[in-house]
Parts: sequence; C-alpha cells; structure tokens
Amino acid sequence: MSCDTWPIIGYGIEIDDIYGYFDKNKIIDILKERHIDVPDPEHFEESIYDEYGDFACFIASLDEIGILQYAYDGDGKQFILFPPCYPWEKRPDHNELKTREGVEKFIANILMKVCDISAEDVSKYTNYISTTGWG
Repeated sequence: MSCDTWPIIGYGIEIDDIYGYFDKNKIIDILKERHIDVPDPEHFEESIYDEYGDFACFIASLDEIGILQYAYDGDGKQFILFPPCYPWEKRPDHNELKTREGVEKFIANILMKVCDISAEDVSKYTNYISTTGWG
C-alpha cells in the first residue's frame, strides 16, 4: 500500500470557515449562467460536485484571471489559495496583487459572487496556509 503527499502552500482561505456565508441563490444563478442543470435547488451542492468535484474547485473557476488554485488535503479540508511563485514564472502583472491587502481584496471579490460576506470578513479568515495533503 502506498500513500501520496503533496504540499498545500499559499495565501488563502479554508472553505469550511466561510461555508455559512454561501448564498444558495447566487450560486444557482451562476450554475444556470454556465448551463449547468440544477434539478433540485434545495440540493444545489450535487450539481457543483457533479460538474466541479468540490466547492473549492467551483470557486476557483470564478477567477477570470486564472491565478487562484484549489486544494484538498485528503482529510476533508478544501482551500482556495493564491499560490506563491518564482520570479521567472509568468503571472499577470497586476500591481494590486503584490500586497497582502490586494490579494485579500481579490479573494473577497471572487467570494462575494457566491457569498454574502464582506471584504472585512474575508480578511479575518484569510491566512498563509502551509500544510500537506495526503491520500
């Protein structure tokens, strides 16, 4: 039997910390805009899992720039991360993403598409994450 491990590193947020802020109607509207069937609005999570695998992947898909990553630690925790990068890696040159506050605002703007959460609340839950996934 073998076990894989992977690093989970970046500045971000754990999905469980903000789960209570999710707005079902906002999420269903986005799913419908993307032509994803939501047969039972009371169980809209099933449509997300069928299409994206998990909430973190769905939220990362809302990032139009393509910087945010999602991660799963193999033990039930999901993360949205702004990952570190090397200077030679290509990344869109957005000055606002060069500070902690800018990254928090960037994450907040994406989360506000699917949550009833303020930028201040996002800031409370956003931290540097360094852990290991396994499975």
